[in-house]
Amino acid sequence: MLYLHFMKKKIYLTLIGGLGNQLFQYACGINLSYELNAKLIIDDKTGFALDNIYNRKMGLPKKLMLHKTNFFQNIFLLILRAITKNFFRNKVYIKIFNLLIVDESNTNYYLEDFKLITSQFKYIYLIGFFQSEKYFIEHKVKINNRILNCMKNNSKINKLTKKIDFNSLMVGIRMYEEAPKNFRQQFGGIENFNFYNKSL
Repeated sequence: MLYLHFMKKKIYLTLIGGLGNQLFQYACGINLSYELNAKLIIDDKTGFALDNIYNRKMGLPKKLMLHKTNFFQNIFLLILRAITKNFFRNKVYIKIFNLLIVDESNTNYYLEDFKLITSQFKYIYLIGFFQSEKYFIEHKVKINNRILNCMKNNSKINKLTKKIDFNSLMVGIRMYEEAPKNFRQQFGGIENFNFYNKSL
């Protein structure tokens, strides 16, 4: 019992969506781990295994994943997700003894009581997108540096950086190439690179 009393808080985070979504989720999870002095454990498997429409994959640098879920934890988190989707569809906070499930996926606003409520539990499971800077504002600079330091060691990025000077202009284009063909047509389809080169 004494061991359980002093056991470190744990935050479980299932990554879902594209790279932008994953960055928000990671920033939220690692910020909360700093605030609560908790261990962040990342599930980088189940969220993508269930992504049958877009077939997205884990895009974050592997060096950010200090602690990853194992097979049995993944099964447990899948069961928790099934329970929340089937029995607590409209609830954001689901409390089960010393476990708090935060299902933010059906909200489009910042949860003002997020940090207060999560601080009261030993185990926290985060599901959702957490697309607000407010979820990681306390440690924003530290988190940015952590992500950028991991990317500095990426050989592709280093090669590209050598080609960039003060006269360079970079344009980011959302291609939606991962979207199903019938969905692409809703926003005009996908052009090839010749279209963009001529336009530029």
